[in-house]
Amino acid sequence: MTERPHPYDLVFKPQLEDRLAAIHAEAAERDVDIMNADRMGMLLSTGELLGELLPEDASTDAIQQIARLVFHCFHFHQSGKHTFEIGEDVLRELLSTGFVAGPAHVTPPAPSGYVMLPRNRVWSRITEGAHAEALDGFFFVGDQILFVLGLMPGRPGFSIMEVSAAHATAETTSVADLKARDQGDDFANVLPGGELQGHYAITNTAEALKLAARCFWQLSPRG
Repeated sequence: MTERPHPYDLVFKPQLEDRLAAIHAEAAERDVDIMNADRMGMLLSTGELLGELLPEDASTDAIQQIARLVFHCFHFHQSGKHTFEIGEDVLRELLSTGFVAGPAHVTPPAPSGYVMLPRNRVWSRITEGAHAEALDGFFFVGDQILFVLGLMPGRPGFSIMEVSAAHATAETTSVADLKARDQGDDFANVLPGGELQGHYAITNTAEALKLAARCFWQLSPRG
């Protein structure tokens, strides 16, 4: 069986990891808050790295997206490259209609890391008109979550979709338990024939946050 690729390894070959160390050194020298993605993106060393990752004619949107990916990969590297896997049976339980995570605030299992989901089980679109793609997993750091979609053998890259837990509006209910869809069950399949394949779907930001929160609930120690 071919080993499953990790999105971090697809972006940061060993020779590029030195660039992440340079970002850390410059941020410390200039007293830049590395938890501030916008400030980190303005560092000279970050700009040099983006220049290596992007073509010269890259659009502003592409630059911003890759800058967010660099932010998450930087923290993933700095915190020890923590990767957490969610098994298929566990995922089905977490996304079931009757699952209750409880009212407590859900915290990630580490300061930053990557949560790997079962292959081809959860599907979403990065924009409303885009093709649906399978979620490989998501990076997390602070209240920022970056989903990786469409990672498959033979494809040179992947799609990304960032959401922020700061946008959650539920004050008395855990994000893991909020109702995300106006109609129908959260996470229910929306692809033609997908229910026969056991597919789930993410259709909005609240649903994406709910998925991440339930994974965090599963992965974090509980008393």
